[in-house]
Amino acid sequence: MKNIFLTIFTLGIIFQIYTQEVIPPSAGDGTTGNPYHIANLENLYWIVANPENWDKHYIQTADINAAETIDWFSGKGWEPIGIHNYKYFTGSFNGQLHYIDSLFLNCDNDISWRDHFGLFGSVSGAVLLNINLTSVNITSGYSDSDKNVGALSGSCIDSEIRNCSSTGIIIDSNFENSYSGGLIGRTVSSTIENCYSTCSLKYIYNFSFYESKKGGLIGNVYDSDISNCYSAGKILADSPGGLIGYGTGVINNSFWDIETSGVSTSAGGEGKTTDEMRDINTFLNEGWDFDTVWAINNINNYGYPFLKGQTFPPLPIIATYDAHSTSLSTAEVIVQVVSTGDSDIYEHGICWNLTGVPTITDSKTEDGPVTVIGNFISEMTDIYSGTVYYIRSYAYNSAGLSYGNELVFTTDSYPAVAPSGTGTELEPYVIESLSNLKWMSDNRSSWDKYFWQTGNINAYDTKYWNGGTGWKSIGDDLNQFTGVYDGQGYVIENLYINNTDESYQGLFGIVNEADLKNIYITLADINGLGNVGALAGFCANSNVYNCYSTGNIEGKYYAGGLIGENSSYLETCRSGVNVKGSIIGGLVGYNRGVVSQSYSRGNVTGDDVENNMTGGLVGWNISEINNCFSASNVDDAGSGGLVGFNGAGSIIRNSFCYGAVSGRQSGGLVGFLEYKNSSENCFWDVETSGLDSSATGTGLTSAQMKTLSTYTDAGWNFEDIWAMDGVTNNGYPFLAWMSTTGIEENNNLQPAEFALFQNYPNPFNPVTTIKFSIPKDQNVKLSVYNS
Repeated sequence: MKNIFLTIFTLGIIFQIYTQEVIPPSAGDGTTGNPYHIANLENLYWIVANPENWDKHYIQTADINAAETIDWFSGKGWEPIGIHNYKYFTGSFNGQLHYIDSLFLNCDNDISWRDHFGLFGSVSGAVLLNINLTSVNITSGYSDSDKNVGALSGSCIDSEIRNCSSTGIIIDSNFENSYSGGLIGRTVSSTIENCYSTCSLKYIYNFSFYESKKGGLIGNVYDSDISNCYSAGKILADSPGGLIGYGTGVINNSFWDIETSGVSTSAGGEGKTTDEMRDINTFLNEGWDFDTVWAINNINNYGYPFLKGQTFPPLPIIATYDAHSTSLSTAEVIVQVVSTGDSDIYEHGICWNLTGVPTITDSKTEDGPVTVIGNFISEMTDIYSGTVYYIRSYAYNSAGLSYGNELVFTTDSYPAVAPSGTGTELEPYVIESLSNLKWMSDNRSSWDKYFWQTGNINAYDTKYWNGGTGWKSIGDDLNQFTGVYDGQGYVIENLYINNTDESYQGLFGIVNEADLKNIYITLADINGLGNVGALAGFCANSNVYNCYSTGNIEGKYYAGGLIGENSSYLETCRSGVNVKGSIIGGLVGYNRGVVSQSYSRGNVTGDDVENNMTGGLVGWNISEINNCFSASNVDDAGSGGLVGFNGAGSIIRNSFCYGAVSGRQSGGLVGFLEYKNSSENCFWDVETSGLDSSATGTGLTSAQMKTLSTYTDAGWNFEDIWAMDGVTNNGYPFLAWMSTTGIEENNNLQPAEFALFQNYPNPFNPVTTIKFSIPKDQNVKLSVYNS
């Protein structure tokens, strides 16, 4: 039946409305000779809901699954029996070693009159016997008075506690005077005998001017007798006690595990290793009774002693014990199997997410069967650095699925290391590692300084940064990069960005009145909203020299292989990037500046929208393109082999393209233009492009495109700007600086292995071309000997 109760105490107005289902015990009258029979969770909660019966006597007659308490009272869970200084529990409760499993209590940030937490809040003159609590999950919050927390009871005064146990986790976030223990928070003039706890204990706050004591079994002991007890849970707190946090009393024949707790001192008891704690002789030597009271085996209770006759849930009892990063994308989690349940575990592992209470439908591991208790390691993979994860262990046996406690774990962040140098022109910052590069990204005050890159940088780990969005671009709309970065020809490879909600994505986001030179970005993988490029999202009023990119770029608009939007002077640059999106180009998406002596390769693929401004070199051009070429393959409606759309006032001079062009209403050189005659001496290959028409330019056969006089007759400069040798660039003209560097990149094909080809011409004087292929980006040294 459903009951609603209103409780008012004369010492203050305290209202409590009980809306959970309560069922009176089916037997007993609460006397010592005929105690109430507690057979289920509804009976147990009947005790809570009837404080007038807190002086009565109870026996538990069956195992109780309390897992549903996690959903009670809007997530606050269980209401303790007994209220400190108002109405104590003064009766008796004999659990008869039946378990109460998965009791949940969360009063975090709840400023209320309740300040003692556990199955019982506070007991006085009570007798608690044979109570077996498994997999408790208790979190206590702030209180403006003393707070005591324990799985069994927050505090015990003049009481008798025998043959009781607890497993699970207790988190105490109170920063006033507080005492917490795995079994009991605080005892006063009480007797505790033959009890244990393996609860993990975590204390969040610590202020030295408050007295806050934590103990594996009891937080604070005052004038009490403790005998034949132990604790073995992990304790995370400042200056805790392995068994007893603080106090005075008589403590005999009692122990704690110094290894699992991580604590070497205690206000009482004797510390032992895990092996010693799982050895029956440790306890027999101190007179423990293993005939009628205690038992030990390698199946239950993690191999520690347990109470003879104690029942365990049919499901496995497991704990999510600890986690630590092993790299920026992996972590190890220790899973503790406390009990296999009533059959062997046939599958176990961990599950995790970013929001809380993970289940096996989230990311998980599958680590196979378990036939014995103990600690097992499970590995999280493909996780993000510097990110908060919620983790739970899980296990299956023939009875079903069970979960361990939730562990909140923050992965390691990639270190930002300040570079050497002062950032001046004479003493620039030296960027030699990804950690230096991250420092540069994190420190906006440095964005007007000078930088030199002095080594190749592998940025693969950026894939796991910032919750999976990757690299944070240098320079934004509030703080633009206005300095100088000289890559000195070193490589930054595997740069990763996946942030489709934000624009200005690239190694640099927005640069203005800056110098970028000799920067090589390879195998980039960048996906953004708009203004997306491997080098920069938007480059304004700057100079960009000898920069290079390969990889994949995607943006909704203004996406380019090197720069998304350009209003700067761009010279001797190239791109082998595959670009996708709208208003896109193999080198520059939207050009409002000058692009000179540069080229593009790779595939440029639009989203098939009419007049989409997709070009092999530039998507939308409203300024100048001089002495450039494109070998990019272009596919989009209204695309162009070199430029997608040539706007008013723009000009293209002495440039050509020979990549394949496909899509409705496309042009061999230019897809669309606003005014005629916006190109001078420009050509496209009608055979390789597959198109014999263009908005501007002259279409030629492949043979004509590979004939020197085609270009010299048009007035092209083959002394300083262009060169042609019949081999380089597939026989088409190439830029003279390409032979000056001695390197030409061909990104249309991915070689399977290293190969060195015959030079041409041979013999030679003074210039020859040597072709080679490598299967991936790497440093290459080519030596030429005079024989």
